Amino acid sequence: MRRALLLGLLAAACRDLPDVTAAGEHVLIAADPELEMCGGSMAHLDEFIARLCAEFGIEPPTGDDRPLGYWLRIEDFKARTRCAEGSACMRNGTFYAWWMPATHEVVHAVLFPYGRTLPLLAEGVAVAYQGLGAEVGEGNVSLDLDIAPLIAIRRSHDLLHTKDGYIRAGNYVAFLVERYGAAAVLQLMTLVDPMADEAELDHAFRVALGVSLEQTIEGYRSQPRYCSQLSYDAKLIECAAPELTWQGGRIAEYRALACEQEDVVGPLEGGAAAVFRTLQIDEAGWYILEFFGDAPSNRLSLRPCGGCDHEDDIALHAGEPARREWLPAGVYSVRLLGPTSARTSVGVRITPDPSQ
Repeated sequence: MRRALLLGLLAAACRDLPDVTAAGEHVLIAADPELEMCGGSMAHLDEFIARLCAEFGIEPPTGDDRPLGYWLRIEDFKARTRCAEGSACMRNGTFYAWWMPATHEVVHAVLFPYGRTLPLLAEGVAVAYQGLGAEVGEGNVSLDLDIAPLIAIRRSHDLLHTKDGYIRAGNYVAFLVERYGAAAVLQLMTLVDPMADEAELDHAFRVALGVSLEQTIEGYRSQPRYCSQLSYDAKLIECAAPELTWQGGRIAEYRALACEQEDVVGPLEGGAAAVFRTLQIDEAGWYILEFFGDAPSNRLSLRPCGGCDHEDDIALHAGEPARREWLPAGVYSVRLLGPTSARTSVGVRITPDPSQ
């Protein structure tokens, strides 16, 4: 990773990129002068990388091995980077983005020392572990479970422009992780060359996973067809966040939400600030959900910590009336969202429906 850091610094000298402005335990960030992260973003990134590495059984990067990320203004982002799509990307272990934290690219950067691999696996693992951003209310969609055509793709650009290519790749990798374990999937990625032919691919699958490539294709076809990235995502941070406390038989949390607060993460894509919490539902049943916010952009997301066999995202926006929702027992990721540009107030109440 030290070579990657040097390459990133050389790129900075050649393309008018900023110096390092924030140094975490596991990551370095170089931001344009006018950009400022929310108070909890660096801690969020450090924890994300630590949990990601623990998942794959590898040591988190420290010191000179920390990946370097450039956070740049959007207006001339493409001209100052080599990001072909004009969005975030990772090159030689250094990542570039116009929002922060860009956890999809962080996954790429952390796993960069383990070598290049098939786009299906490289992009799939980043999508499966990137976490939740500012999107709310995204429902499950019908996915094509025939993964074989994606195996033939040799460039991430082509995968991106294949219908649901990234979402399907992430779902396939999430399936592999659930069935064979994250460490085995990382071993598979290190064994698979981006230009490997079918015989070489099959050999790598047999060595790393103990099954043939075709067996994983058939096994994946038996997965739930209706899913979304928010459902199958590992939610490493989101489902380990501080828990909302039940008091007097209900949840009642009221707080300010401001970018400078130490538990606020952002600016996410779209300029949102987020607070992450979890909710424990011990008994399945009907619950009354209420959300309060003093800005139109304030919103609440409630999402199960399970996979594709769980319910869709529950989203409430400021000004909406209370909702009656069926909540199965389990742990939920809770996101409280608002703007980064202003201090707002939000509140959430969750109460068992007394009429059930």
